[in-house]
Amino acid sequence: MRRASTAVTVRAMSTDHVKRVVLELEPGEPIHGRITILTGPPQRFHGWLELASKLEHAWPSGGTPNAAPINPQ
Repeated sequence: MRRASTAVTVRAMSTDHVKRVVLELEPGEPIHGRITILTGPPQRFHGWLELASKLEHAWPSGGTPNAAPINPQ
């Protein structure tokens, strides 16, 4: 069985709207773990939809990142 890498770094080409997002993935299905956005506290997520929702709240529909972290659960 292959084991996933424990850390991945993704860099944007432009730093105009870069926001730091840290994902901590736990083994198992469905995808689950913790997400930390900016310097806010880690938040648990369970499943792709919950992860996508937390990312969506970090970047509102206007496409510009918020300055404040999203509220923890």
